Amino acid sequence: DEIWRIIEFNGKILFQSFKSIFIFDGKNISGKLFDETFLYLHPFDNQIYVHTLQKGFCRFDITSQQFTTVSNVPFKSSVISVVPFARKEAYVVTQSDGIYIFNGIEFRRFSDSSLDYLKDSGVNNAVLSKDSLLIIGTILNGITAVDKSGKKVWLLNTDNNLQNNTVLGMLPDAENNLWVALDHGISM
Repeated sequence: DEIWRIIEFNGKILFQSFKSIFIFDGKNISGKLFDETFLYLHPFDNQIYVHTLQKGFCRFDITSQQFTTVSNVPFKSSVISVVPFARKEAYVVTQSDGIYIFNGIEFRRFSDSSLDYLKDSGVNNAVLSKDSLLIIGTILNGITAVDKSGKKVWLLNTDNNLQNNTVLGMLPDAENNLWVALDHGISM
């Protein structure tokens, strides 16, 4: 299988492909091939969330290795990132249906119409900066930073010196620099 995402969860390392999850507990590796196709595993509040193409937004139980659909989901598009927002809340960033705040049970819309341009930008990933900005990477329009009130703080794309608009990965460092993996290289 092709592993393309690796996360740590409760002292275990999970290796993910599109249809498999392998779990390394420090001594042993177990794995399972699923009927569901999924894109991203998201640890949040002692749970793992995942968006499957068959069931939508789900919780993944690491012990039973089962997907359980989350109820009352107000969006249809894939969940790209689940990023901590507050103590028991997270941003749920969707590919084209906006951003929501999720407390493990309920969702509420996060931003106003000022971020509607993201719907057509191909949201691909999101991270939290050291100064608590939600940084959103896209396939078509570079990077957007959003503050905790839901307002756009800045936008970087090829119009203002980003070398490429296709953001494949992002990672903030200890000095609050943002390292960006682009379709054509790396930027800081």
